Amino acid sequence: MGRLGVTAAALCMSFTLRATAQSSGAFQLDYRASPGCPTAAEFVARVVQYTPLARLAASGEPSHELHVVIETDAGGATGRLAFVALDGSASERTVAARDCTEVTDALALVAAIVIDPNAERALPETAPPSQTAPAGRNPERAGPARPLVEPPPRPARTIEAVEGSLPWRLGPAFQAGVVGSGLTPNLGIALFSGIELVLEREALLAPSLRLSGYHVRSADVATAAGSASFEWTAARLSACPLRWSAAFVGIRPCLFGDVGRLRAEGYATVNREEHSTLWTAIGAALRTEATLLEVLAVEVEFGAAFPLSNDRFFFEPDQNAYEIGPGVYALAGVGLRFP
Repeated sequence: MGRLGVTAAALCMSFTLRATAQSSGAFQLDYRASPGCPTAAEFVARVVQYTPLARLAASGEPSHELHVVIETDAGGATGRLAFVALDGSASERTVAARDCTEVTDALALVAAIVIDPNAERALPETAPPSQTAPAGRNPERAGPARPLVEPPPRPARTIEAVEGSLPWRLGPAFQAGVVGSGLTPNLGIALFSGIELVLEREALLAPSLRLSGYHVRSADVATAAGSASFEWTAARLSACPLRWSAAFVGIRPCLFGDVGRLRAEGYATVNREEHSTLWTAIGAALRTEATLLEVLAVEVEFGAAFPLSNDRFFFEPDQNAYEIGPGVYALAGVGLRFP
């Protein structure tokens, strides 16, 4: 193992990992890396090199989970390893270095030590063996032995670890879609914008909380007594405590509550009038999201809302225009998530 491996070993020892030896070194690997970086097969080979206990799990076999993401930019490379043990406990490590090969080596060693705490004992010595004194030189008078090749200078960017912190992300979210008749008198168009706080991790308990403002306008209603238009302006608080995930795609069940104003206007009638009333509703939704480039989420949401009032709008004497009731909706959107 060269200088990079030694540096990674020192880094891993500084983590003070509280790992417990597992009965099995089998693991599943979810590996994503920028072009030009080591492949998933090369990463597995590095892990196995550090500990003979490590191996890829067979289908259906109980195993650890390794989720690895390696990215490069103009300043170097950054890697993240999320580890889920057999007992369900999870941990995460982040490293940065001058290139993705160094990052891969460091993360492979971290994975090996978490799988097998004795892995670090198998590492080669950090100092190279002493060189034999040249012929004709007195070994007793010679200075200390030095390697034939001086090691390159320490990279400007040192490897760093983030331990014990939760990966909360905050960012804006935007949605647009349609609202089915029932919740509105006719098919309605909805626009949402808000801000979301997300716990971004590979675990079932990965909650998100979103506060949005929205505007909905329904197609006008025409009756024999006149026509009417309806608009909703409200706020929505959504809570999604769980996330079922596979690779970069996840599904979140959500609960929400709405409060705002419903504005109704009657026209093309004898006496044109406008009314506003309090709008409140509760509901449930299922949100599917795909995370791209770690900061961009693309999502589709289907849900049902149940208003907490049953007001009725009509033209006198009794020409019904709209009666508030439950209904469904469909939205598509994007969100940005910053650490």
